[in-house]
Amino acid sequence: MDQKKFKMRTLNQNSLDAYRTMQPKKKTDQDKILSVLKRNEALTYNEIAWRLGWFNSNKVSRRIPELVRLGKIRVKEARQCSRAKSKCNAYIKL
Repeated sequence: MDQKKFKMRTLNQNSLDAYRTMQPKKKTDQDKILSVLKRNEALTYNEIAWRLGWFNSNKVSRRIPELVRLGKIRVKEARQCSRAKSKCNAYIKL
């Protein structure tokens, strides 16, 4: 890939390699997240991770802004998360 076309804020080669390696996994993770979201049931990122059986909810929280930007999900409400017990945004599928 041409470095001029590559849109990253860093020129660290390790970071660039990690980003390229992660690209195919992002789409798969996004699809998995979308598979548990519904139009009529809002879920927080912790609840999404729990339904997917993922122990690391950060994996979901990293994909959420991407899915919002793509117009595939949106914030429905801010409420207490049933998993984290703190106030979080809850998302629905569009």
